[in-house]
Amino acid sequence: MPENQYAAMAERSQKVHERLSSKGKVEQKSYGPLGSGSIVKLDKVTVDDQLIEDLGLLDRITELHLPGATVTDAQLEAILSSKVGVFLNAVDFSGTNISDAAVKPLVTAAYLQKANFSGTKISDAFVKDMLAQRRKNSGIPSQCKKVAIVK
Repeated sequence: MPENQYAAMAERSQKVHERLSSKGKVEQKSYGPLGSGSIVKLDKVTVDDQLIEDLGLLDRITELHLPGATVTDAQLEAILSSKVGVFLNAVDFSGTNISDAAVKPLVTAAYLQKANFSGTKISDAFVKDMLAQRRKNSGIPSQCKKVAIVK
């Protein structure tokens, strides 16, 4: 990659981190030989197109915390259906107005182990079905088939 392209990517990445950090906390966590991941904590944030784009530009988000966020089902579903949802290990959507449709992509999120859905419209029936589908899904590692859910 030419040096000027690398510099442009580094600058863009820095701006994304600055924008997200101005709304909350973004930190890196090392997973040893597996590499590292981003932990994003944005309490009571209003989700908009810029935020969705910025999340998509981060590398390997392993935790996404949006407690009390103003977010629609369609916005959250778009976030979770994108590359953001691939490496998620933990999510916190407590105190949001989301329903089952928003978190449908988590059914197949291979590494998900913790989810906080307290104070949402997510139904007990959805949670039960999600856990049943995860147990049957051969694409989910055995240690991730059961998700600790706070409802």
